[in-house]
Amino acid sequence: MSAPQTTTVAEDNSAPPWTKLKSSDLPWYTDDVEGQLSPSIRAQFETYSAIPADDVIPHIRRVRATLWNIRAYPCTGLFVFLTPFVASHSALPRIVSYVQTVPDGKVLDVGCYIGHDLRALQFAGVPQGALHGLDVLPFWEQGWELFNDREKFDLSGRVVVGDVLDFSAGSEASRLLDGRMDVVWSSAVLHQFAWDKQVVACKRLLRYTKGRGSFVFGCLAGSCKAAGDIEMERMTGGGVKRAEEPFKHDKESFERLWGVVGEEVGMGLEVEVRWTEWGDWGCEVERARFMGEDMGVLEFTVRIV
Repeated sequence: MSAPQTTTVAEDNSAPPWTKLKSSDLPWYTDDVEGQLSPSIRAQFETYSAIPADDVIPHIRRVRATLWNIRAYPCTGLFVFLTPFVASHSALPRIVSYVQTVPDGKVLDVGCYIGHDLRALQFAGVPQGALHGLDVLPFWEQGWELFNDREKFDLSGRVVVGDVLDFSAGSEASRLLDGRMDVVWSSAVLHQFAWDKQVVACKRLLRYTKGRGSFVFGCLAGSCKAAGDIEMERMTGGGVKRAEEPFKHDKESFERLWGVVGEEVGMGLEVEVRWTEWGDWGCEVERARFMGEDMGVLEFTVRIV
């Protein structure tokens, strides 16, 4: 197999440069579906999606091939997109109850990708009409293909192509989403950026909300030892040359980040952060080992007060 081709990519708000590498030699690529396909997720494909049992794995591989050719995300290469992380978040019952209680409750998934977390939110009790999604590309098209549910999971007019670093008042995301969400969920987005861009992205997440009483919750890869650069250049064997590395947080640094954000936007924020292991989220541990022994998942819940 060939080594990853060296790629120099101009800074781009929506596309980390390593997602342009389409090599199967990357440490976040595997052909193993079974290790990430739990019995409950397989059952969902066979019942909810009506995929014949013998075709479940070939079907997943076909859709993954399409997704990989669009963007080489780690969650794509490792089949982690099969596991909706929102289903394992400790605040989920509180969030669902809140959305069901407030008038015309609305939830936005920022970085919704194929919509696996949006579907999990519906399964958990959030009304389908309350669900909204945002991503840099319309991956929800592949979501409908993967889950075979275009007719019964209707997101018409509620999924938007947009960038979490874009504050343009005239953008579709600003016009349709700003100030309208009771809850914002975001998984595996913030760890793509350096510290300064993480501050911008967190401010943007808050801009989508209705303000006081609203929630922002989610998760990202993080360390149980020390904060610092993720070192994507090293992980890609020099395949990407990048001026700034994405920043990996530990619990304390991520709490500090939200403190900076709250101060700069003038909002009172109640912030809960906890470090967890990959297995707590239904992710096969060995798939994430390439990031380091110290890495796991930082779960966070932010309430605007």
